Amino acid sequence: MEMIIYLFQAISRTLSEIIAYFLIKINKVLKYDKKFDYFIATLFILTSGSVFWVSALRPAGAFILLLLVAALNVIRKKRRLNNSWHFILFVVLMCLINAIILQRRYEDNSMLGYITCITAAYLIISQYDFYYFVKLLTNVLVVILAFGIPIYLLCSFGILPSYHTQMNGTTFLMSNYIFTIGWWWPFGRFSGIWHEPGACQIILNTILWLNFKKIQNWDLSKHDKIKFTIIIIGILLTQSTGGYLVFLTFLLAIGFTTKIRNRHRLVIYLILGICMISTAIILFNDDVIQNKLFDASGKEMLSKRGRMNDAISFITVANQYPIIGAGIGTDLFMELSKRYGNTANSSGLLVYTASLGYPWLLLFVCTCFVRIRRLDIGPASLFLFLSVLMMEMNEMYIEYPITSLFIFKFHSYIDKRKKVCEIT
Repeated sequence: MEMIIYLFQAISRTLSEIIAYFLIKINKVLKYDKKFDYFIATLFILTSGSVFWVSALRPAGAFILLLLVAALNVIRKKRRLNNSWHFILFVVLMCLINAIILQRRYEDNSMLGYITCITAAYLIISQYDFYYFVKLLTNVLVVILAFGIPIYLLCSFGILPSYHTQMNGTTFLMSNYIFTIGWWWPFGRFSGIWHEPGACQIILNTILWLNFKKIQNWDLSKHDKIKFTIIIIGILLTQSTGGYLVFLTFLLAIGFTTKIRNRHRLVIYLILGICMISTAIILFNDDVIQNKLFDASGKEMLSKRGRMNDAISFITVANQYPIIGAGIGTDLFMELSKRYGNTANSSGLLVYTASLGYPWLLLFVCTCFVRIRRLDIGPASLFLFLSVLMMEMNEMYIEYPITSLFIFKFHSYIDKRKKVCEIT
């Protein structure tokens, strides 16, 4: 008996020492605020649809990991959560009502994944100052692009090798383990770490838009100019029609809302106007946009037709179930959407409208518009709102954290001229 008691005490002491050791280590890690913040921002971007991360871990694993890290960050920051959690509550209620009324079988875990991801995004966003977190995201993205763009170009010229790999049931053509070059064949367009160029442009355009006020005021350091140049090069290399249209909207917003206080401002406005119009004409006449919009044959026509069929399918389902929707990931949604022509769930905004009904669409649109108004960018808010809708119509990115930047409130929206949040 004494031996058993002694062993029990020894084991207890050992476990206590192990727990204490890990607590000390965790405490040390959490003390590095900037490093942990960068870790959060990196995870935020990776969970927003990157192939090697989300596909390798599966969406469930990636979303749960983000939620756990977000909860740990809340404990670390010790900041009060704001009331934008109401959006999550409404979504949960809509899903419950949908499940109770329809009583349908679920084909996948999309509903739980959506709730998990927006909850994780809310916990992260609510703990940060807007300008600080945007700078974190910008720096992380620029590092990804600084490696990704040269690798894409070298692969395009056959200098670097690429290889096929299976990720979550899909074959991808990859390079250097994390960069997507194509599927079975090369895209011939830049897609970064995301599954296709159209998805890549959403991340790039979103982060460019979040820096709108700084660019509009030309409040740019030398490093800022380099960063935004790299992001713009990335957008152009995607050769995405949707990406070009959103970028064009960004340029138009800059042109229409920039205020110049200078005695030569009329001349500057004239030059700026000519540059904006010229850029718009060049982009609109680009082969990518012309082929996608007007070509009557080939892959571009198939892409356009496929997206049109998807949109018609979702609208038809939404009209049949306007109040509660057909359910997120239910057999009813799968059956109806395929029956009416859906092939690829290419429009996230319409997918969730068909899944949760028009009340969800109204909630999303209104919440998005209100949050954009909080960014204090004046009339450009309408341009940004239009851009968000275009991006969400272009890809199934409604459920990823990057979209939640326009849904949840930040801890604060403080201009760095009023409160310095300097990071390199």
